[in-house]
Amino acid sequence: MAFKTDCGGIALTVDAKLLYRDTTWKTRLKQIGKHDNEVIIVTYSLCQFDFISRIISQRDGGKGITIICNSKFEANAYCIKKNFPDLKIYVNPTAHAKMALIGPATVWLSSENLGKVKDTFDASIGIESKEAYDHYHAQIEHLLCSKHTREIKEAFF
Repeated sequence: MAFKTDCGGIALTVDAKLLYRDTTWKTRLKQIGKHDNEVIIVTYSLCQFDFISRIISQRDGGKGITIICNSKFEANAYCIKKNFPDLKIYVNPTAHAKMALIGPATVWLSSENLGKVKDTFDASIGIESKEAYDHYHAQIEHLLCSKHTREIKEAFF
C-alpha cells in the first residue's frame, strides 16, 4: 500500500532510520554541538535536569536551541532557563509530541520524552527530509503562536 497525500497529511518518500530500543535522546542529539543549525525539541515532560543539561551544554548557553514542553513542567523549565540563558524555552498545556528538528532537514520522532526513564519501551525514527522538516516546523510555529504558549524569559525560581 502506498500512502497518498490527502486531508490527513502529506505522503513523502524519505531517507529514514529506525532506531533500536536502547537508543536515547543523547545519541540522537549528539551532533548539535558540531554545528550551529537551529535545534527545536518538543517534549511532554522536562525531567532529569542533569541529562538535559548535558545535551544543551553542547551549545554555549544553549544558543540556537528551543525547547517546548507541557505547562505541567513549567517549574522545571525555569530551572533549565536559569542555567542556560540563551536557550529559548516555551510551555504549552497541549504540548505532548516528542520530536526534535535539526536544521536544515533532520527530524527525530519518538515516543520517549526528553530524558530517558529506565525500563520503558519506546520507539523512534529519524528522517532526513527537507519536506518533513518544513512540515513539522510549520506545526511547531503554529503551536508557538497559540494564545496558550508562554515563553520562559527569566528564571524566577
